[in-house]
Formats: sequence, C-alpha cells, structure tokens
Amino acid sequence: MTQNTQSQSASSQFIGVSTSPRVVRHIGPAVETDAGGAAVFSLEVSVIHPPVRPGFSEVRDRIARLEADPRRAEGLARARERLAETIHEAGTLAALRLSKGLSQTALATKAGTSQSRLSRIESGLDDPQLSTVAKIAQALDMDVAVVADALLRGKK
Repeated sequence: MTQNTQSQSASSQFIGVSTSPRVVRHIGPAVETDAGGAAVFSLEVSVIHPPVRPGFSEVRDRIARLEADPRRAEGLARARERLAETIHEAGTLAALRLSKGLSQTALATKAGTSQSRLSRIESGLDDPQLSTVAKIAQALDMDVAVVADALLRGKK
C-alpha cells in the first residue's frame, strides 16, 4: 500500500490518502492546546466502501431478506442467543442483546437510535446519556441498572 501525503507547517493540515479504496484518513489542524500546552489535533476517519460486485449483495441486505421470512428469523434469533453464550463476555451489552435474539439493527430500531451508534456504544466508543440507556433497557425489557452495568463491563 502506498500513501500520498501533503504536509505543511504544524498549524496547517496533514492529509494521508490510502490507495486502497476502503479508507481515507484526514488529520485536521491543531485546534487548541490543552492545559499542559500540548497541541490538540482533530482526527476524522472515513470509510469508503467500494460498490458491490455484480452477483454479490451486502450482508445487511441478505440478513434483511432472511429476517423477512418468519421461520428463518426465528432461526437467526436462536443463533444469536447461542452466540451470546460463546462469543461475548457475559454481562456485556452485546451479550444481553444477543441473549434476546436481537441484531444490532433490531435493537437500535426498538431503542430509537441507529445501528452504527449502537455498535459504538457496545464497543465502548460512545458514552450514551441516561435517556439512551433507558431506551435500550426498555427495548431489551431489562432494568436500567442491568444495562448500565453491562455498559461498564464493555469498557474494560
């Protein structure tokens, strides 16, 4: 993989562009300094997905078609429940979600958020407000304290 870069002064910007069609990186200019006088930089990473090749389909589209069939949807829910027992640490939000047989998309829809935000919450990259935790708890039919504890477990 090669990289094209432009670099100017420290107050300017650095741009790195991968030749891979998937990732473009951009690090913006120093926006301020912290209490210790160190420069604070902003970081933004964008993922660019190539078009789907002929004869192939997006995984989320395939899952949506499978979940439209009640019998297959039931099978997917059972598979998610088994995954909760084997893949995820017990008590994490992902394990709670899977134990209910829900996909990220299904839980996000029930909780009134997006799948991408739920993914960030599950991975500990997003710190949700109490109102969001309450919506997730209600969607999972669980106590808010259980979901809050799961979020704390996921941050370890």
